[in-house]
Amino acid sequence: MVRKIPPLNALRAFEAAARHSSFSEAGKELSVAHTSVARHVRNLENWLGVKLFRKAGRNIIVTEAGQKYFAETSEIFERIEASASNLESRTKSKVKLSLEPVFAHQWFAKRYYSQNWDDQLEGIELEVISTPKVSDLSKGEADIAIRFIPSPIKDVDGEVFAKQVVIPHMSPKGISNAGKNGKLDALLKKRLLYSHHPKRWRQWFQMAGFPANTPLNLHKQDDLRLGILATISGHGAILISPELVQDEVEKGQLIPASDVSMDHGAYVLMTSGASQGRKEVQKARRFLLDLLQMFGASGISAA
Repeated sequence: MVRKIPPLNALRAFEAAARHSSFSEAGKELSVAHTSVARHVRNLENWLGVKLFRKAGRNIIVTEAGQKYFAETSEIFERIEASASNLESRTKSKVKLSLEPVFAHQWFAKRYYSQNWDDQLEGIELEVISTPKVSDLSKGEADIAIRFIPSPIKDVDGEVFAKQVVIPHMSPKGISNAGKNGKLDALLKKRLLYSHHPKRWRQWFQMAGFPANTPLNLHKQDDLRLGILATISGHGAILISPELVQDEVEKGQLIPASDVSMDHGAYVLMTSGASQGRKEVQKARRFLLDLLQMFGASGISAA
């Protein structure tokens, strides 16, 4: 259905002119020349077939028909303004949080969605964005981001809330028949899964006392979450932070293959410069820092 309504620019010009009883003042409000306001008003009068103003010397006076029309249009504009204000308020209460998928699925979602945090967030809607792409905070793609920074950690524009170490994890299946060295013998027979840095495995084995030329069955697995599932199924071993597989270890699906840990990096909470002045973002940030204190509360964590 096509709505039969007057030109909106003409309505705005008329409403402002009637409110100020002046084309010049209406032009200042709308940032246009007074002649432009007068032209819009004439177009509206022609469209309606009704005279809305009459001249009195250099002044303008709203006609009786114009007064009635102004009362109706003014009320409509006030309702539009109120609706926009309400929508803006609701939009401002939303805070966008960007997370890496493995952190989002393996730790954050299990803690955040398992409880009702409405009282702590006090009406703030936390929009969780799980993406491997690093959100550009300067472009407003997110208000807050939690990112992993690998070692060595240099200048970081954010708050380091948890330093991370990694240890090998594997399925408990078949460990009892692994030989005198148990877990380590079983580990060497596994496909050693990695997503980005195969050298991490070699570094870990050297830390554990193995010769540098120890044969390793390295296998690339781009998606770390798939690597975790493959390890649970007994199809490999994974070098990962204990916090990210805490639930799987508690369920007996995975076991640490050693107590030798290796420094890996840190998780950092970053806040957009454009958003950090918003009260909602500051409140969400404080809530997240409280929640993130749980990260590393159990399991191995670097000093």
